[in-house]
Amino acid sequence: MRALIDLLIEKQLSISTCESFTAGLFAYELGKIPGVSAVFRGSVVAYQSKIKHKVLGIDSLLLDKYGVVSSETAAQMARAGQKMFETDVCVSFTGNAGPGVLEGKACGLWFACVRIQNRQYDYAFQSELDRNELQAYAVQMISEKLVELIRDMPN
Repeated sequence: MRALIDLLIEKQLSISTCESFTAGLFAYELGKIPGVSAVFRGSVVAYQSKIKHKVLGIDSLLLDKYGVVSSETAAQMARAGQKMFETDVCVSFTGNAGPGVLEGKACGLWFACVRIQNRQYDYAFQSELDRNELQAYAVQMISEKLVELIRDMPN
């Protein structure tokens, strides 16, 4: 996470998060880094569908059609977070951490969306890890993706 924060500061980019199955873990990990307040504006943990709809404004028709565990929902969450917090970067997570099938989708299926300014990067993963390991893995994986994406940005 330190490398991510350093890059955000160097590139003068702000960041926010919208999290569901990670339950705020990405935001928590960001918040542990000294100096993060220079770039981190905030986070929304929208665990339930009604919160995704009421707080983030995710279209209920989209939730009905694709489900909360979907790339489409992750993308809408990232757009909503980027707008809400007026940030350059927003990362969102949604998925099924278990213990059982959700919306007909297997345990361990998760989606993330990264928005950097007007560019969007969508990720889908399936893993056999247990709940806590899965959440930690998702946070680590996306933090590494963010470092790669931001490092490759022109100054």
